[in-house]
Amino acid sequence: MVETILQIVENRLRAGESVKISRFGTFTVKHKHSRRGRDPKTGVPVTIDSRRVLSFKTSQVLKDLARRNGQCLQVSRFIRNQFAFVA
Repeated sequence: MVETILQIVENRLRAGESVKISRFGTFTVKHKHSRRGRDPKTGVPVTIDSRRVLSFKTSQVLKDLARRNGQCLQVSRFIRNQFAFVA
């Protein structure tokens, strides 16, 4: 069942739609334009290509639950890492 839900979420995100899961959070795919950057080793200017990145906004309910349990959870970072394959 979980695999089926994750597949649906992935398909929606690939189609450019956002996915809201009540009491959990919202997934969106954002487009980052190309920009100038610097190679950290050499300091040489480079162009960073445009790309799509996954964004996850934790619901207030989930944030409150994490705080109430006395845990310092980084829920958004964890979720982004789980769906890294989408972007």
